[in-house]
Amino acid sequence: MTSLSMHEQLPFDEEAVRSSISTGELPEPDEVIAAVTEAYERYRGKRDGAVADYIPVLAEASPDWFGISVVGARGRSFEIGDVERTFSIQSVSKPFVFALVCEALGDVDARRLLGVNSTGSPSTPWSRSSSTWSGP
Repeated sequence: MTSLSMHEQLPFDEEAVRSSISTGELPEPDEVIAAVTEAYERYRGKRDGAVADYIPVLAEASPDWFGISVVGARGRSFEIGDVERTFSIQSVSKPFVFALVCEALGDVDARRLLGVNSTGSPSTPWSRSSSTWSGP
């Protein structure tokens, strides 16, 4: 398998190698571990809702599976729970797809075409009854 060029230098000394992107001020690793562990402990016993059965791959999932994986911009990661399970990301993929659309079109055009304003509120370019475009 060919390795991805962005990962060829991982792991590396985060203190010695400057990041190629700006992510603002990030929490220290021990703060991330504490926050993720706290969230995991708080929510792992939740049994609200039901496993979606209208998508076959989701119908096969157990409601008892729960895990959290966090990966930083520079490759550091922390995982807890059922992180070795293979699962379908379904709606979790939508923010990533939106990021790709924003990169391709620019965020202003992406929001306009998707029918939301800069605050995320609907600007209603789609007709809900017919699912057809009614915007500019």
